[in-house]
Amino acid sequence: MSMPFIPLKAPRVPCQEDGGIGLEALAAIALKQREQWAKLPEDSGGSCNYYKVEVGNPTTPYEPAYTAECNDVIEALNMTYAEANMFKEIWRTAAARTLGKEKAGHSVVRGAEKIQFFAKRHAIQHGVKP
Repeated sequence: MSMPFIPLKAPRVPCQEDGGIGLEALAAIALKQREQWAKLPEDSGGSCNYYKVEVGNPTTPYEPAYTAECNDVIEALNMTYAEANMFKEIWRTAAARTLGKEKAGHSVVRGAEKIQFFAKRHAIQHGVKP
């Protein structure tokens, strides 16, 4: 999966003619920096990479590979608030464990507590006695 281009704001780097580093070396430094940033947990209120997964071999034969997004599934299934929160937490936990895509501040214990809380809410909303 390719990462989006992240422009770097840096002071002017002298070119080789000025005694500085060449463009290839500068590009290698920028690529290494971008790879390091990609490994950091994400902290955003918007769409994040930990909510996306590449499906390379879909279940249905002859379907093309695609990128699944958590929110698209939630909306397509018209999930309730409790369902969506459980689903998102399961997605985040699995993405962190299998893909290394993490939300800043996420932990397995906090995730399990969140699933438990929303599972209780879901049960109460469907007539299960506490």
